[in-house]
Amino acid sequence: NMLCCEPERLFHFYGKHSHMLHCTEEETEAPVCVGLEEINQRIMQMRYHGTRVVIVSIDCQPSMNGGILVFIVGTIYWPTGASRKFSQCFVLA
Repeated sequence: NMLCCEPERLFHFYGKHSHMLHCTEEETEAPVCVGLEEINQRIMQMRYHGTRVVIVSIDCQPSMNGGILVFIVGTIYWPTGASRKFSQCFVLA
């Protein structure tokens, strides 16, 4: 719900030293966003408001120092009818 209704709050899931990389198939280079301000700016550029996400699979594995590695595969649908398959990997520290 937060992705489609309140994307401006998504950066709260990151820490002040977090890194985020987001790219598409067409992009040959993508900037790495570092810190909450850069991450929030990048998320807002992606125009997620009003989208719908369908999760196909989630895989979780133990990671270092008690963390959890999470890998997600799904499809995101925009109100315009456009859609894109995605994968996302992150560590819950």
